[in-house]
Amino acid sequence: MARRGSSFLLCLFSVGFFSACGDFAAQVRRHTYPPDFHYIPREQLRSTMWQLAYNVRELDRIVREPEQERVRHGEEIVNLLVGMERAVGELGRQGWPSNHPLIDANLVDFRRDITLAREAAQRRPPSYIQAGLVTGACVYCHNRGG
Repeated sequence: MARRGSSFLLCLFSVGFFSACGDFAAQVRRHTYPPDFHYIPREQLRSTMWQLAYNVRELDRIVREPEQERVRHGEEIVNLLVGMERAVGELGRQGWPSNHPLIDANLVDFRRDITLAREAAQRRPPSYIQAGLVTGACVYCHNRGG
């Protein structure tokens, strides 16, 4: 019976300890990574990728429509591209290494492509060719299983 009580107390202590030190991994990273290193937590990466996936899917749907429909959805195209720019901005500081080598290798090109697509969509008359190219840009990372 005493053994069960000890196990319960140990379990209770462990839960309390780890709850109090919930940010322990972030504390360790602060001391083990150089200051110019950008650590992207898994949840942030997953959330950002879901945002990008949603925007890419919607953008792809619109750019596949006939030209008249595309023009009618021009503002939506620009808003989707702006959302993608924001999401990509959350992934990292330009030029700083991170814990995701594929992102480091491709983020600059992907960001540039999104910006060029947005600028082209905002021109008068607008061009949506580059927006169509952005929808296929996910292959920068994902064609390699990344």
